[in-house]
Amino acid sequence: MNIKAPILRITEEEILDLNAYDTFIENIKFTNEAYPPFHVKNYTFNGVIFDRIIFNLAKFSNCTFIDCLFDSCDLSNLKLDHALFQRVQFKECKLLATSFSEASFKDVSFLNSKTKYLNFTKTKFNLVLFKQTNLQEAYFIEPNIQKLEFDHCDLNKAEFSQANLKGVDLSDSIIDGVNFDYQSLRGLIIDAYQAPMLVGLLGIKVKE
Repeated sequence: MNIKAPILRITEEEILDLNAYDTFIENIKFTNEAYPPFHVKNYTFNGVIFDRIIFNLAKFSNCTFIDCLFDSCDLSNLKLDHALFQRVQFKECKLLATSFSEASFKDVSFLNSKTKYLNFTKTKFNLVLFKQTNLQEAYFIEPNIQKLEFDHCDLNKAEFSQANLKGVDLSDSIIDGVNFDYQSLRGLIIDAYQAPMLVGLLGIKVKE
């Protein structure tokens, strides 16, 4: 999958303080160890690097992220519902129970990240890669999938409901205990060793 990387032209490096900016922020590298809870609405981040930031119960409402990099950040429990992400990378991040409900992703990569309990309800995926990422117990509920790839991920106990996974290859990922509905199974690519795990979901019993 040919995913476009963020285009970054950093001109400043600052401690993260969103109160110092208007609703359009560009070409800045934000660094900080932790930031207190905050809520921003209708912000646009263009060409921004978030470096080693711990977001404590922050909430981004209807925000747009274009050409951004989240590097070694903790976005656990963050609300990013209805957000737009284009050419964005999450690199070695922690996103436990982060919510991306009704968000839109295009040219987005999650790389070597911890993303258990993610909420992808009605999320749009177009050219999205999960690589070496822990997606245990993540929820993909009624997603709009155009191009989606999983590369050596852990999907243990994840849930896919009303998901179009036709052509999606899970053969090199862990799918133990994954819950698929019938619609989500159609056209899915797995290997021979994974097949018995999914047979039971179809109500089929294998006689030894």
